[in-house]
Amino acid sequence: MRLSVLISAALLLFSCSQPLPESFSVCFYNAYLLFDSAEDGWEYEGFRRSDGYTEEAYRERIRDLAIMLARNTSCDVIVLAEVESEEVLADLISSGLGLRGFRYYGLAKGSEPLSVGFISKERPDAVRIHSTDGARPFLEMSFGSFTILGVHACSRLETGSDAVRFRQFSHIGSILSSAEGLAFAIGDFNADPRYPEDGMAMYPSAGWADIPLNVTTDPGKAGGNILYSPLIDDGGAEGTYWYMDGWYFYDNALLCSSIFSSSEWRYASSRVIRPFEAEDILGRPDAYDASTGSGYSDHFPIEVTFVSF
Repeated sequence: MRLSVLISAALLLFSCSQPLPESFSVCFYNAYLLFDSAEDGWEYEGFRRSDGYTEEAYRERIRDLAIMLARNTSCDVIVLAEVESEEVLADLISSGLGLRGFRYYGLAKGSEPLSVGFISKERPDAVRIHSTDGARPFLEMSFGSFTILGVHACSRLETGSDAVRFRQFSHIGSILSSAEGLAFAIGDFNADPRYPEDGMAMYPSAGWADIPLNVTTDPGKAGGNILYSPLIDDGGAEGTYWYMDGWYFYDNALLCSSIFSSSEWRYASSRVIRPFEAEDILGRPDAYDASTGSGYSDHFPIEVTFVSF
């Protein structure tokens, strides 16, 4: 309900149609346990006042994050995972991102303390929250011709996660295959399409009839529930997440075939953003440590950009 109220209020500010912009860019970032300044009792260990996560520490973290995002991306929409509340999104805007034109925000709040949210420069035409039994809620946002799904899938290490992931990925695939206009999902899928597993696989491969999301690195093979991953196709990065001595593309942008048949837009580029301030000395993501106030996240941000004809 809070999300719909925020968006409805924003709709009153702009009523004139806008000309088609030259480009449209979306960034995703798993912001890593981004709790707000209030202690509600469900904060994880290491993120309580007694652990050093004070009001001052939170404000400093928000300022640093806003500066890092403003310095490293000029996108129109930022989708964030592991956000506790709307306060976090509003504080990012007031701590510097508002100066870059960001005005609107919303959160797909579920039963867990951390959720998927967004901030944007332009008001979304529509926002929906989707819920799948046992899974984190995910966002559906419409901006002009674009339908964007902001996703944070559960880990495969959680008990019963295969069934949960299958249901959620089936839901995502259904929305994308039936969406009008240009549709894509962006987020932390907790799966690397390069390594076949339940719920996501690399196409082409035999025996994937029951896999809800198939991923290809060939845009010519995208269609139906086969989605194109420009990040992996590009080959310019090893991954977005470091785990057990290896890189993984857990964070991804998965594009529908409609992206390549548009008369208004075309896919332009994608990238893994590697801010120097968010890397450790070995070039891996440097997770935030409340005891020292250093670090950002155990993931790198990603970005996908489209340009108009």
